[in-house]
Amino acid sequence: MVAVSSLASPVSGVGNACVATSGTSGTRRRAHPLRRRRRAAVVVDAAAATHALGVDVGTQGTKAIIYDLSSKTVAGKGSCAYGLLPQPTGRPHFAEQDPEDWLEGIRVAVKQALDDARCDPSAIASVGVSAQQHGMVALDANGDLVRPAKLWCDVESSSEAKELAGRFGWDIQAGFTSSKVLWMIRHEPDNWSRTQHVLLPHDWINYKLTGVLAMERGDASGIGVMDVNTREFNENLCNFVDPRFRSTLPDLVPPEGTIGVVTEEASRGWLAGLVPPGAEVSVGSGDNMMSALGAGCVNDGELVVSLGTSGTVFGYSSTAVMDTTGAVAPFCDATGGYLPLLCTMNCTKVVEEPCRW
Repeated sequence: MVAVSSLASPVSGVGNACVATSGTSGTRRRAHPLRRRRRAAVVVDAAAATHALGVDVGTQGTKAIIYDLSSKTVAGKGSCAYGLLPQPTGRPHFAEQDPEDWLEGIRVAVKQALDDARCDPSAIASVGVSAQQHGMVALDANGDLVRPAKLWCDVESSSEAKELAGRFGWDIQAGFTSSKVLWMIRHEPDNWSRTQHVLLPHDWINYKLTGVLAMERGDASGIGVMDVNTREFNENLCNFVDPRFRSTLPDLVPPEGTIGVVTEEASRGWLAGLVPPGAEVSVGSGDNMMSALGAGCVNDGELVVSLGTSGTVFGYSSTAVMDTTGAVAPFCDATGGYLPLLCTMNCTKVVEEPCRW
């Protein structure tokens, strides 16, 4: 079976994740100070909470859906477009975004979706987050941003990727997060010295919602330092980047269940009351992993073609797939399996160009 998606960053899979209500489990390697933030004391009224919110934070914009848990239909949709930060002179391979723009995109898209569904925010029982993969979000000891997010499509770290490829034993590409971290170490040592936590975009959104620092294996496999056979970070690969790199990565959590709940601080603060405190937040994943879920690509032999900012074809595999040429990315999926993926970095933006002529 082949499913085709035309979303720049598919939101279709988010509905599957945002209805999860069981707690996460798994061992904790260490406790980050930021993890001890208080969670929301308010619990969502089960009688009033009849819908789930799905959010997809993409490269060109954010999308949101309100999903009716009773009728199992999409009740409302919203979106917000944004772009990249201005490209500095002499840096043609630069592609960065201010993560604060993602928060604004979520506010606008969720407000539209609620209006479209004619829903009150109190109807939201749970939230699921999908987001663009690979982006490097660096935080300091207080959980504040150190610098803008260096995106998957930023290839300033090409030389670092080539260096890591010689050490990793496969041709890792510049899109992978570990090469971006090495670039920051080399080019922005002061920023690296301030960095205590390295997150991916969907991890950062989850953190802003819940105050919890964590990663799941699907999205985390896009960092480039995961042993896909054990589905754990490889300490040796992390050390090739920097001896301190492993300590900046949060704990890995299972894909099922929840990562936490929306805090009072988030609900009344950056969410502007659009999501109630106490709404459960699922683990979520990267956009390709969530697209696979939404398309039902969870069995061997099934494929998805996604045409967006990038063009991808990927499929479920019950066993790890490691292509030493780097043409097929060695991803894990969001169910506990694997998601080998072939990608071209430019897709729909290319076909838009003739419209501007």
